[in-house]
Amino acid sequence: MNRIIAVLIVGMLFLTLPVIGNAATCSCAGVPLLSAIDTSSTEPGDWFINFSSEDHVINDLVLGDKEIKDETRRKRSSLSQAVSATYGIADGWSISGLVSYMEHSREVGSGFFGEQTSSGLGDGIILLRYTPRYITPFSSHEISLGIGARIPIGKDDAGGVIVFSEDMQPSVGAVGEILWTSYSYAFNQAATL
Repeated sequence: MNRIIAVLIVGMLFLTLPVIGNAATCSCAGVPLLSAIDTSSTEPGDWFINFSSEDHVINDLVLGDKEIKDETRRKRSSLSQAVSATYGIADGWSISGLVSYMEHSREVGSGFFGEQTSSGLGDGIILLRYTPRYITPFSSHEISLGIGARIPIGKDDAGGVIVFSEDMQPSVGAVGEILWTSYSYAFNQAATL
């Protein structure tokens, strides 16, 4: 219980420290990085490596359940790939890292610039996690807490002479704080469901 309190105190201190950095835009074409990190606990000395890929095609404008007629004939796609690794550093403690690669493509009608493309390393994540409660044959609950940072490792000025808009950049170009939690529940004693 003392370890949980210590992690919560460190997390709260992290939030209260002043952080100097650049602001990040929405960058809807970016990868949802935290969903690419595995949520299961890692035993001390164990490694877990994960690869994920997401292909987003964003051609239609939609408001609620209605499609909005778009006269611009806009075509937009984004492919994001992420590799993450988690290492168990001590009982209940693990560290995770993630690196992403982005490919963006956009074409608006028969515009002057034609199809615009950008690709490159995206953002990365470093996350320290603590799991005070594991799923065991005697407990069907697991909870994990984490603290970390989103780090821009790719370029955020792609496009050459004419810099692309934020949604076409491989990286958001700003450091971000992460507070993370995960809860798992096993529906049977063998934890197969």
